[in-house]
Amino acid sequence: MVYFVEPQASDNSGIATLRSRTHSPGAFFRVGQTEVCYRFGDPENNMVDCCFTVSVTEVDNTPPQILFCPSDFTLASEVGTLGATATWPTPQAIDNAGPVTTQSASHNSGDFFQLGNTQVNYIFADQTGKTVQCTFTVIVRQVDTIPPAAQCPAYITRTAGLGVSSVRVFWDEPVVTDNSGDVTRESSHFSGQSFPIGDTVVMYTFTDVANNIATCTFTIAITQVDNTDPVVTCPADVVKVVSLNAQNSRASWNPPSATDNSGEVFLVLNTHSPNDFFTVGITMVTYTYRDPSNNMGSCVFDVIIIEVDSVPPTVSCPQDVTQTVPFGSFNPVSVTWMEPVTSDNSGNVVLVSRSRNPGDTFTLGPSTTVTYNYQDNNGNRAMCSFTVTVMQASDTQPPVFISCTNDQEVSIPLERSTADVTWNYLPTATDNSGVPNIQYRTRSPGVSIFQSGGQILALNVPVGLTLFTAIASDSGGNTAECQFSANVIQGDRVPPTLICPPDQTGSMESGSSTTTSVVFPEATANDNSGRAPSVTYSSNSPTAVFLQNPDGRTQLADNIGRGQTLVFVTATDDSGNTVTCTFTITVSAVDTTPPTITSCPQNQALQISTGGTTRSFTVSQAQATDNSGINPTIGYTTPNPGVSIFDNAVGSVFVNNVPVGVTIITVTATDGFNNMAMCTFTITISSNPPPTIICPPNQSANPDPGSTVAFLTFSKAEASDDSGITPNVQYVSNPAGVQFFDSFGDFIFAQNVVIGTTTVIATATDGANNMASCSFTITVDQITCPDDQFFTLQQGQNFVTFPQATATDNSGVQPTITYRSIPGGVAFDDSSAGIVRAFNVQGGTTTITATSTDSARCTFTLTVSVDAPPMINCPPDQPVITLRGGTTAFLTFPGATATDDSFVTPTIEYTSIPPGVSFFDSNTGDIFASNVGIGRTTVTATATDAGNTMASCSFTVTVTVNSPPQLLCPSDPATVQLRSSTGTTTAVSFPRPSATDDGGLLTLEYASTPPGIMFFESTGNTVLATNVNVGMTTVTVTATDNANNVASCTFELTVTGVDDTPPDVQCPPDIFQSISFGTTETVVRWDEPTVTDTSGQQTILISRSHTSGDVFAGGSPVSVTYIYADMSGNQGRCSFLVSIGMGIDTTAPVVVQGTCPSGVVQVIDINSAPQSVTWELPRATDNSNEVPTRSATHNSGDLFQLGNTEVIYTFCDSTGNCNRMCSFNVFLQEDAPTIRNCPSGAPLIVPADSFGNTAALVQYGPITSDGMLESQTHNTMRDLFEVNRIHNVRINYCNNEAVCRECSFQVNVIPVNSRPADTTPPTVTNCASDIERRVPLSSPDQFISWRTPTASDPSGVRSSLNNQNYETQRTVAMGSSFLVEYIFEDAVGNTAYCAFSVSVSTTNGPNVFNCPSDITRIVPRGTQSISVSWADPTSSAGPYSSRSQNPGSTFQLGNTLVTYIFRSGSEVTVCDFIVRVIN
Repeated sequence: MVYFVEPQASDNSGIATLRSRTHSPGAFFRVGQTEVCYRFGDPENNMVDCCFTVSVTEVDNTPPQILFCPSDFTLASEVGTLGATATWPTPQAIDNAGPVTTQSASHNSGDFFQLGNTQVNYIFADQTGKTVQCTFTVIVRQVDTIPPAAQCPAYITRTAGLGVSSVRVFWDEPVVTDNSGDVTRESSHFSGQSFPIGDTVVMYTFTDVANNIATCTFTIAITQVDNTDPVVTCPADVVKVVSLNAQNSRASWNPPSATDNSGEVFLVLNTHSPNDFFTVGITMVTYTYRDPSNNMGSCVFDVIIIEVDSVPPTVSCPQDVTQTVPFGSFNPVSVTWMEPVTSDNSGNVVLVSRSRNPGDTFTLGPSTTVTYNYQDNNGNRAMCSFTVTVMQASDTQPPVFISCTNDQEVSIPLERSTADVTWNYLPTATDNSGVPNIQYRTRSPGVSIFQSGGQILALNVPVGLTLFTAIASDSGGNTAECQFSANVIQGDRVPPTLICPPDQTGSMESGSSTTTSVVFPEATANDNSGRAPSVTYSSNSPTAVFLQNPDGRTQLADNIGRGQTLVFVTATDDSGNTVTCTFTITVSAVDTTPPTITSCPQNQALQISTGGTTRSFTVSQAQATDNSGINPTIGYTTPNPGVSIFDNAVGSVFVNNVPVGVTIITVTATDGFNNMAMCTFTITISSNPPPTIICPPNQSANPDPGSTVAFLTFSKAEASDDSGITPNVQYVSNPAGVQFFDSFGDFIFAQNVVIGTTTVIATATDGANNMASCSFTITVDQITCPDDQFFTLQQGQNFVTFPQATATDNSGVQPTITYRSIPGGVAFDDSSAGIVRAFNVQGGTTTITATSTDSARCTFTLTVSVDAPPMINCPPDQPVITLRGGTTAFLTFPGATATDDSFVTPTIEYTSIPPGVSFFDSNTGDIFASNVGIGRTTVTATATDAGNTMASCSFTVTVTVNSPPQLLCPSDPATVQLRSSTGTTTAVSFPRPSATDDGGLLTLEYASTPPGIMFFESTGNTVLATNVNVGMTTVTVTATDNANNVASCTFELTVTGVDDTPPDVQCPPDIFQSISFGTTETVVRWDEPTVTDTSGQQTILISRSHTSGDVFAGGSPVSVTYIYADMSGNQGRCSFLVSIGMGIDTTAPVVVQGTCPSGVVQVIDINSAPQSVTWELPRATDNSNEVPTRSATHNSGDLFQLGNTEVIYTFCDSTGNCNRMCSFNVFLQEDAPTIRNCPSGAPLIVPADSFGNTAALVQYGPITSDGMLESQTHNTMRDLFEVNRIHNVRINYCNNEAVCRECSFQVNVIPVNSRPADTTPPTVTNCASDIERRVPLSSPDQFISWRTPTASDPSGVRSSLNNQNYETQRTVAMGSSFLVEYIFEDAVGNTAYCAFSVSVSTTNGPNVFNCPSDITRIVPRGTQSISVSWADPTSSAGPYSSRSQNPGSTFQLGNTLVTYIFRSGSEVTVCDFIVRVIN
């Protein structure tokens, strides 16, 4: 089929029509040249022709086909050769266009191929150069036909004892070599097997991996002789016990029994006979026998005569001991006595234990029983005991009072005449007998006194002074007295009780006024008079005002500034007694003003493409401010759940998944106090419609004959869009592969349209990427042949079947298909649906052409070969496999080989009878078989060629089973001891191991570790081991059956020498045990010693000096000794020390509860300091019953300065244990306010030049006070004063209690001309030196502070601070430095400077630990100083080198810099901090 663009015609009439054409585009053209003519005419029938030529040339696109290509095949190569020569039938190929030539061949039949796999390639080409390739593999494998070479041992001779039927014979295995390096061996007998009397031929058979076999033989000759010793069995050792000091004793036994394999045995020697006399000890008896062949046998046993002592020793203890100690002496005393007298028939008595020793200490109290235990050499024991009693003499010493209780003063109202008086701590007394009993009495009638718990109560004590007596009595009736008094005064001197409200908090709006009001509950005050005290409030704030609210329960604190205010509450009763407490009011700033949003994002209007559902975009960030100066937190929310909003933090906000329609976004700005402001903006999303498109109608076409694709033209799809711009149209096909070309007219060219129906999809896209689609179909009719067919015919078969060709037609009518063959003669039968049967098909290739009714054609080939069954060869029957356990075997055998006349290697499969065996091809020529059961299994190999023709062969596999022997060794025999100290070896017998085997025949072998032992089996089922050395020997028994299966077991033989080694006794380590203070002795326990002996036998405890659980007294160490003996009488001993440490008093005294003052507050008149302050003295007790010593930093009645002073009491006992836990503050306070900066001394002289010599504006402040300004004659800061006159200035400050203090001074204003010129600059004080902080390299930034410098001037006018470029503290980074400069100026412009540098640098100095932070102390109004303490810092180099202040120093109001310097060589590290004291 040929396609072309049809010619066009025009005419002056405007009308030109096609009248005829010989061919149309897409028409079928034969090979060669064909003229195509078109004729056009106008309305007047004027004609014009247009002709052109279509040339069709024939092109061969079909490559040759392989007619025959050999399959892969395998060749064998003898071991030691490099390869083999291979031959094969020549490959063949055919082509539809004529002859085929062999273009190249990588190898030729008859070539030599090396070991391994080699690929052979043939390439065939047709006349047009198209090629096809034939490839197969030649596999060369090595085979072995040379048997192994073996050398057997020479002739072997052995002898057997008389009566022995066989002898085990061992030999070296034959040496065998083979070119494969891998040989298996089988033998008629194995080394170590038992052989009967006579000659036995042993044959070895060797098989290599190629089943090549070699054999060798040798002879074993066994001759019988008698070399067996008689077997002699002695009686057991004879043991006889005799009394002590016996000389000789008879011993009897049954004579030994002796047997021999010859049946005759003769006694040759016996060293002793039954009923002989034997001395005490062990005597060895030997019997020796011989047989007729002079083989000798012996046995030995011992006669043991033991002398036993059963009489205990005689022991006589001393009489009971009584000792008297002075009264009051509770310390243990040493008591001595004479040791007991002992005797024993053995002449030797050993002290086993005693509960106490002479000289031991005994305590006062019940009697102590002292027990002695003795033992003789034979373990017979005896004991005796007596008592030791320590008594105390009578008591004649009276008690001693340590302290009497304090005198009491009690106030009562005027209407009462008696009072009940309470003393809160009791008198204390000591006595040599312990704590005495204390009773109380008074001579005042009507008064009763008694003790209740820890208090003394006196009832109905009258007004005035009443004396009381405390009487201490001990158990001996000795007494002592002390007196105390109670003074009852009519009138009230007891201050009220006062409870302050808790600390209060308040708040004020940030940025608003500087003060606020706080409401707090009233303080709670009570008085012993029953009437409510008056309560007043004051504070350290000069502006604060306190008013009671109408409810009567709360107070209003007004004009309270931000920060912390200290409130003083004072309660005063009717008698003028007062008490004060304090609390704080803390005011903090709050913020209720919301932020301001300065910029909200603009409303957005966007479009979305048709088909889309959401849109994403970015908007600018919202902006907001807040009165706090900190940027508020901005958030974004929307009620639409699908929309997500992300703040990019780079000036924009990303809004995702916004749907079509209107979406509201809410912006929130939140400050640090959660105040919030909001704004909103909207996002409107609209859609854009797609274009419209109309497709052409469905199309049809026919392919060229022999072609599978068609070419056609069709009208373009029509597309339009609301934008007015023609959309772009694209075409795609399903199935894919069709190519579309625009003719730039009204048509589209489509080529490569496949047979069948193809769907074409046209898609129009407008400028907004909106799309619309339509579709139509293209139908192509064609005939399709089946694939080339290949058949293998069995003998006598002359037909084949193949699938029918299929055809379609655009007419919709199913076409008829006919078949013809080249060469001819083939008959076709297509009567069966879908199947065609071809008769008379000859061997070789036949070309079949199928033609439909519309002349569509296709071709295919039938290739036929005649098949013969393959040839198969099985391996021989396999050698017998013997299992050593289990029920199935695994083996490898050579695979069967098969060939076929098709030159294609047949496939081989294996089956078994009985079934169940699994076969695996190793791909190396061998076959693996698993799960082969016990018995004979027949394996069948079946070869199947490509035509499914089969051939079979079979062979057998035999499996037998042989389990290893079952072997059980005897238990370890008893330990054997050498008969003589001169011997080194002995003989040991043991039962013969038990061994069984399913083969019935077993051989036992014995071996020893260490080696050298000889083993002899006897007929009595015992084994004798000779030459056994002293120590432990491991015996290994090996059982071997006739299949060489082996089992083994082990046991131990132990031989000991003559025992002359004492037991090894290991005592516990020395014991040190402390006892509590006040005790003298204690029970001590320990683990018994561990004892071992070389004999392994039990040992006996002969004696011990003490027993675990005995009582030991404090003092010198005591030696504890143990003695043990073994069964041979060898003795071993060990000792250790028991030390009892006397108790040390480590308990500090205890302050008596309630006696340590909680604090002393004393208000004094103005200028009356220092003032004497008194308090009740604290008391303490101690576990030693001694009165602790008392010391204090201040004493009651000392003079105290204004402010806080800490008082610390220390109580110590006689051993130096101290208690410093009693401490309190003494607070001395003035009533009147304190005035600061009040000028004093000479009158203030100021110039009058400011106002023309008539007056001067004088500044003399600021004058401040902790009280309230009551009155002033002039302004407290600055005022106008006349010249030539002295002005008296008075300023009064009062506190809340109307106690006032006055500041008075004079001001003298003189004319300028009468005042001498002032050229003196101010005087600067407290100017800091350069501050250099040197710290280790890894230290953080340093906080450095200094004292503010001050200045004064001779004119009397206070210097003003003209410039200060830094605060008095600053955080300084490592390596930083800066200059601090202060400038002072007086009234006439004279200036003074203070400058210093501050720097932080690194140092190699020591590291400082625990450098204190700045310390702040708050003191009451009027207090100028306070004592401040801290812990000294330390360093890696030790303590400090110097410090500017000591802990506990007194610090004035203001800031004080404390500096510590630490040195390490020339390197320095500084630690400094500020102590800040404020009112």
